[in-house]
Amino acid sequence: MLLNEREVDVTNLVVERFLNLGEATPRRGLLLKARSRDMLDKLSRWSILKLYDNKDFLPLPLAFHFCGNTEALLLAKRSITLLGHVLRNLFENDLNEGAQHTSAEAEDHTRKMYGRVNSKEIQLGFYLGQDFNFFMTWYGNQTHTQITSFAISETIIEINPDALWDDYIKRQTQWIEGQLGQAPNPFLDTRDKVEIAPAEAASHNGPGRYAGWEIIRPLSKSTGQGEVFLVRNPQRVAELTEASKAIQRYAGGISLDQAPTFAKAIWQSARADLTSELGALKVFKLRGDGAKAEQEVLERLSSEIHVLSKNKPGLLRLLAFNEKERWIITEYQPNGTLENHPFRFKGDAARALRALRPLVLAVADLHTEGIVHRDIKPPNVFLGNEDTLVLGDFGIVYLPNQPERVTRTNERVGPYDYMPLWADLGERLEKVEPNFDVYMLGKLLWCMVAGKLKLPRECFREPGFDLTQLFHDDPRMHIINSILEKCVVEKAKDCFYAATDLLQTVDAFLRVIDSGGQLLRDGIPRLCRICGTGYYQLRPVQNAARTGLRLWRGPSSNDTSMLNVRIFMCDNCKHIEFFASS
Repeated sequence: MLLNEREVDVTNLVVERFLNLGEATPRRGLLLKARSRDMLDKLSRWSILKLYDNKDFLPLPLAFHFCGNTEALLLAKRSITLLGHVLRNLFENDLNEGAQHTSAEAEDHTRKMYGRVNSKEIQLGFYLGQDFNFFMTWYGNQTHTQITSFAISETIIEINPDALWDDYIKRQTQWIEGQLGQAPNPFLDTRDKVEIAPAEAASHNGPGRYAGWEIIRPLSKSTGQGEVFLVRNPQRVAELTEASKAIQRYAGGISLDQAPTFAKAIWQSARADLTSELGALKVFKLRGDGAKAEQEVLERLSSEIHVLSKNKPGLLRLLAFNEKERWIITEYQPNGTLENHPFRFKGDAARALRALRPLVLAVADLHTEGIVHRDIKPPNVFLGNEDTLVLGDFGIVYLPNQPERVTRTNERVGPYDYMPLWADLGERLEKVEPNFDVYMLGKLLWCMVAGKLKLPRECFREPGFDLTQLFHDDPRMHIINSILEKCVVEKAKDCFYAATDLLQTVDAFLRVIDSGGQLLRDGIPRLCRICGTGYYQLRPVQNAARTGLRLWRGPSSNDTSMLNVRIFMCDNCKHIEFFASS
C-alpha cells in the first residue's frame, strides 16, 4: 500500500465531506485527525488532496482511489465515464467551434442519452472532469466545487471514456511509485514478472510455452477449475525484446543519427501495453487422479473451445488454445466483470435492459443450436466498452448430442444462488433445457438494477428485494418485474422456454421505454409529461361514489353512447389527463 491506515482515514474524511456536503474540509480538522503536517503536505504533493486558499482541502481523483470507500470509488469512476460519453456526444453535435454549454444543458443531454440519472453523479463528474482535461474553459463557484458553464476541450474526441479512469489512476500511481523508488527502470526490460514457485516455473514459463504468449501476472486466485493469467501476445513480446536489446546496445553512448532509433526503443519499452496486445490465459487443472479425471478436464476444455471458437458476438473471443497441454487464451477484458461493478446499472432500469439485450441475443443464438451455458452470473459476465456485456466461462456448458457428459453422475452443476429450483435436485440432470439460462438471465437483470450480487431464490417480490419498492418513484421498475415474472419462477412451466422468448419480451419493453410509454396498471407512479416533476393522481369528482366522468361521444360518431372516463391530475402543475374506464 502506498498509503498507511491513518493516511487512508484522512483521505476518506475529505471524500465523505465533499460527497455529503459539497464542501472542502478545513485544514485544522485534518491536522487534528492526522497529527502530522508532513502527512497533509505529502497528500497534497502526491495530488491526492488539493489545498485551497491555504486552509481547506478538496479531494482529487486519486483521493477516491485511495480512500478505502468502494462506493465512493465506483461513484467517481462512473461519473467520469458517464460525463466523458456525454461531452463527446455534445462536442460531435456542436455547430460552432468553442461553443459554450451550461451544466443544466449537459444534465438534460445526459437524461436524453441514458434516461433517469443521478444529479449528484453528474455534478461529481463536472468537478473531477477538470483533472481529466474535459474543458477548454469553464466557470464555476469560488471553491471550484461546481461548474456552471464550460466549453469542451478538443481532447474529448480522442479519449476512450470507458478506460479513462483506469488509465489516469495507473499513470498517477506509477508517478508516485517513481517518487518512492518503487517503479521499474523503464530503460531496461519493463515486462512484469509473475512470482511462481520453482517447481511450477518450467510448466508456466518454459521456452515456447503458450504459443509465444508471455505471462504478466495472475488474474485470479487458483481454483479447482484452473488458473487464469494476464498474458502478452507474441508480437508485443518480440517488440519488447528488440527494444531492450537496442537500449543495451546504445547504453555506452549514441551519435546524433542513432538518436531516433534509441528514442523509439525507449518509447516501445516504456509504453503501456494496449488492450489488444493482451489476453487471458486459462490453464485447466485435473480434479483428481487417473485417466477419468484427465478425461473430465479435457471434456470441459473441449466444450469451451467448441463454443468460443465460433467467435459469436457477445461471447469472449478465443485467441489461442492447446487441448493437449490443457490451456486456452481469450481476449482480455480490462474492466473486469459485473461482480467488480455492482453499481454500474443500479437504479437505471432502461440502461440495464439495453445493456442486457445483446447478451440475451447471444444466449438466444446458442439456444438455437441446443447449447446451454448453465453458469450465467455476475462473475462470468464481463463489462466491455459502452456498457457492452460479454459472456465467458463455458466450462460446464451443455452441448447437444454429446457422447459423454462433462459432469459426474451424482454431481450438481451451476451456481446455487442462480440456478432454478427445478435444477436443484442434488444430482446431475439427464436433460438440460434452455430455460436454465433464462432463469439465470432474469436474476442477472435483477442484480444489475438492484446494485446487488445475489437475489435469494425467487424473492424479487419480497420486501427488501422488490425493485418497485427500492426505487418506488420509477415506473420502469414495474417493467423489470414483469420480465422477472417470466424468468425467476419456481416451476419450469412458468418460465420462458428459451432466450429467444425472453428476447422478444425485452425488445417489446424497450420499444415502450424508447417511446416514453409505461405500463398502465394501478399502483404504478405516472410522471407528469408537462412539468416532469409531479405525478398524476386519480382525481375524485364531487360525487364521492365515483372518480370519473361520463362523456358523450358526439354527433359525428355513429356511436351515441356515453364514454366513461377517469380523471388524473398532476399533483404539481395540475395538468389533467383522461383515461377511458373499462
